[in-house]
Amino acid sequence: MGDYDGAIKAYRKVTEGLRNCLKEKETEKGKQCFKRLIDNSEKRTEELVRFLNTTYSLLSNFGEHYGTHAFDEEGTFAHKLIESLTEYLMKKLSQHKS
Repeated sequence: MGDYDGAIKAYRKVTEGLRNCLKEKETEKGKQCFKRLIDNSEKRTEELVRFLNTTYSLLSNFGEHYGTHAFDEEGTFAHKLIESLTEYLMKKLSQHKS
């Protein structure tokens, strides 16, 4: 309760895990391709990885780093963002298990 910095740190870890999972690549016919695709789309997967990178950076700015501090607004925003993002990606990734 009230530990927004700690909660945001946990959300950042979730974002990092999702990003690392989604950005994995493999070589196919001499070309680097994403190991897991969202909606069978290289471009959509690439954009989601970019979004996860940006989300990670934003959450890093919200707290648990020198010179930053999270308040109620950041904690609530981060919670809703990561909850929605996780739900979306879990549905999409479970459709196309590799």
